Amino acid sequence: MKIAKSIVPALVLGCALPLFTQVAEAKPVKWEPTVAGALKLAKTTGKPVFIDFYATWCGPCKLLDKAYETKEMQAAASRYIMVKVDVDKDQEVAQKYKADALPTMVFLNSKGNVLARKVGFMLPEGIRTEKDAVVHVAKDVAKSMTYWRKSANKVRA
Repeated sequence: MKIAKSIVPALVLGCALPLFTQVAEAKPVKWEPTVAGALKLAKTTGKPVFIDFYATWCGPCKLLDKAYETKEMQAAASRYIMVKVDVDKDQEVAQKYKADALPTMVFLNSKGNVLARKVGFMLPEGIRTEKDAVVHVAKDVAKSMTYWRKSANKVRA
């Protein structure tokens, strides 16, 4: 039984990549230029909104940018209205959504209500290359996106 309990987390995390990589042709993430525009589009499409708060000087933010290039992130992002906010250029929006640390990812339902906030990410021991880090971050964020999209659908009703 102990073996089964230790295998389950590995299957959940380790098998997510093959599931997402079977997407026929993942398209690059399409970013809306403003939160206001993203919210307007969300109301007409019923899709939830994903806001990525970043700064050009933030190392983990750059790693997250590379994760958006993976097929699993592109697949997860296709179910959201995606918007990036540079905290140095749009401090008012960053304050409104409490983006005090970077990167901060905020999940909104299609009505603009905050469902969740994900601040940063932790890399497990054993990550030795940037490629491994990008894959880990992509899996982690894509998993959160899938979870909160399902929650957004429940809140929408």
